[in-house]
Formats: sequence, structure tokens, C-alpha cells
Amino acid sequence: MAARKIILLCFFALIIVSVSMISYAETSGSANYVLESTTQSSGGELANSSGYKSYIVSGTISGKLNSSNYANSVGFLQTWLLADGQSCGLASQCDGGYCCSNVCSSSSCPSGGGGISSSSSSSGGGGGGFSTYNGSGSSSAAESYNFSIAELEASLKVGEVKRYNVTIVNLGKGAGITLSASGEIENMSVLYPGYIQLYEGQNASFEIEFSPLGTGAFTGQIIAASSGFEKRLPVSAEVSSQFSLFDVKLDIPLADKRVPRGYDLRAQVSLLNIGTESSVNVNAVYIIKDLTGNIIYQSSENFDVERQKSYTKTMPVPKDADLGNYVAIVEILYSGSFAVSSEFFEVVSEVPESVLKGIVSSRLASIAMLLVILAITVLVLTRVVPPRKILGKK
Repeated sequence: MAARKIILLCFFALIIVSVSMISYAETSGSANYVLESTTQSSGGELANSSGYKSYIVSGTISGKLNSSNYANSVGFLQTWLLADGQSCGLASQCDGGYCCSNVCSSSSCPSGGGGISSSSSSSGGGGGGFSTYNGSGSSSAAESYNFSIAELEASLKVGEVKRYNVTIVNLGKGAGITLSASGEIENMSVLYPGYIQLYEGQNASFEIEFSPLGTGAFTGQIIAASSGFEKRLPVSAEVSSQFSLFDVKLDIPLADKRVPRGYDLRAQVSLLNIGTESSVNVNAVYIIKDLTGNIIYQSSENFDVERQKSYTKTMPVPKDADLGNYVAIVEILYSGSFAVSSEFFEVVSEVPESVLKGIVSSRLASIAMLLVILAITVLVLTRVVPPRKILGKK
């Protein structure tokens, strides 16, 4: 009996190890974890070996995604500040605070020296867009700017006129910028002003005014274009009915905001009945749109709601969807009342084929190992452990 117990314990231990290997293989190719390469500007240190490269950089951590095996820090990456005398493209790259004639300095630049003060160019940060830099650390274009926000989500009622203020952050030299709107918001918005002269070392602001005539969630972009540079700001305008019996909110967890093509988008939907005290039957419509207004997914369902309801909704992303920003939308309709909520997410490339092959190979190897272990265990139990005597027989 003791030998049999030992064999069984070893058998179950091997099964646990094999299952953990299968779980690891599946996690390495999941929709929530994507491996990407990065590009380093000047100012950081690079430690090389035959097996790895280590980049030492600085940044601001805004959150963490934890698991039992590792922690991912989420934030904005930047290079170490440059010392006086080193080549620069922006004052924000210099420890001394000034970039004079493309050289870092701790003293203010002489008149006409082409300097950029860090105090005036650093305000209004926090946007989600990124400028492009080459290996020397200077901007890849003489004209370089960004929006102060990553995206704009406007919320208003049909017939209402509402304005939103947006700042353009100057990251380079001066530029004459023409502002325009594209997509569904083009015919329901006006930009004030339509042209901005962005001076070196200064930021500028503009307003976008929405005046919708119908309900729904409308997508588009604000385009800031100059002679040698262009930035686009994703926009979603949520337009509800004048009197709504429901309040709805759609949230996409941070870990699920980047969805590979062919995978499901997961969103949390919360409903609050603010108009009636009894249970009512509502119609919920789920939509995924790109920034030109094209719908790549739509479905609907009916269900009863008393005071409130919260649930998780999955929406499949087509395998042939273009990469880029999209808007997930939920619309709630009941008795002439219309409520809407939306949120941005990004469609990324599918899991690499090499990773998928590795997952399949690992899974097949694990299954084969389990079968071998099972066969060996059965063989040992039938040949080594003597069979029990049948009760009632001598």
C-alpha cells in the first residue's frame, strides 16, 4: 500500500507541473499581454552583453498591472536630462533648463540665440500622443507639437450647444497651424479659431463647439496641420435625449484597452434607472466604430432593469479590422428616452504566428507527456502492486 501511495503522489505532482506549463503557454499569447520593441532617444545609458541589452531611462509611473509572476509599470517614458554642453533639440531635455543653439546651458540664452525656455514649453503635458525622435535626441521635424489630452469625449444633449477647450503644446519651433475636424463630427462642430500661429517656446489654445441635431455617439478627429507636421486628436461626442430615464456608463479596464484583431473586447456596463420606480424592459445596442464613423460591429438585446444593473459585455473585433483607435458604444432606449456612453480603445496586430506555434507545440508536448506518465503509472500499478484478493474467497 505504501508503494502505491507514493506512486500516486508522484503521478499527481507531475500532472500539476504539466498543467502549469500549459497555463503558462496560454498566458504568453493572451489578448492582455503584448510584447513590443521600444526606441531610445539620447541621454540614457546602454549596457550590453552577449545575451541582453539593458536600457536605463527615467519616467513617471501612473499605475501598475500585477500578476503572481511579474509587475508591469504603466507611465510615460523619457530620457535622462542632458548636461551643459551636450547637444539638444528642446529645453526640456536639458538639466540646466535652456537649449541655446542646440547646446544645453544653465544660463538663459542670449537674445536671438534660438533658445527654448523649459518653463514656457513644459506646461500642458499629459497627453497620450507621442512625438517622433531620432537617435540624436533632437526632434525629427523643425515643427513639432502635440495636444494636451489623449482624446476628447464630449457629452451633451440633443439641441444643446457646448464648447470644449484644448491646448496645443509646442515641442519645437514656431509653426502656423490649420485646425479642422473630420469624420462624423465635421458637420456638428466648429473650431475657434481655425488657424493658430504657434510661436517658439509658447503653447496655444482653441475651442471646439458642438451643436448636435440628433442623438447617438459620433466619432471623428481634430486635425492640427502645418507645413511639415500633423497631429490628430480622437473625438467622441455622446448625444443623449433632452429627458432621459436612464443613466448609462461604459468602462473598459486599462488592461483590456488594447485588443488584437480577432479577439473580444471586454467592457463593463452600468445602468441606473432614474425615471421610474418599477422594473422596465429596455433595448441595449452595442456598437464599435472607427474614427470615420464606420461601424465594424453592432448587436442589441432586451432585458429588464429595476433600480440598477451592472454587467460585463463582450464585443468581438473582426479579424480584418484596421489597426488604430476605435470607439465602443452602448445605447439604451426606452419609451422615447435615449442614453449613450462610449470609450476609446485600440486595435493592435494579432498575436504573432511564431507565438501561436509555440503555444500549440508546448500544449501538444504537455499532453504527450501526460499520456506517457499515465501509461507508465498504469503499467507500474498492474505489475508491481499485487491485486487485492476478492472478498469471500480464500
